[in-house]
Amino acid sequence: MGAWVESDRVFTHENGEPLHPDWVSRRFKRLVELSGLPPVRLHELRHISATLSLLQRSDIKVVQERLGLDLSG
Repeated sequence: MGAWVESDRVFTHENGEPLHPDWVSRRFKRLVELSGLPPVRLHELRHISATLSLLQRSDIKVVQERLGLDLSG
């Protein structure tokens, strides 16, 4: 068996099976607590990523695509 199975998902076991969303959220929350950083929810990382990209003057269309947004109407 290979080391990793590609699945087009973000959070998976090595075999490509999805992790349970509640487990991911709980684990993320615990890692944030252990890091000593200010509290942040997993979903907020999406907004933080977009904000940082725009501050770096990334093209807004690239940021929209990364977020999976279609604002064409």
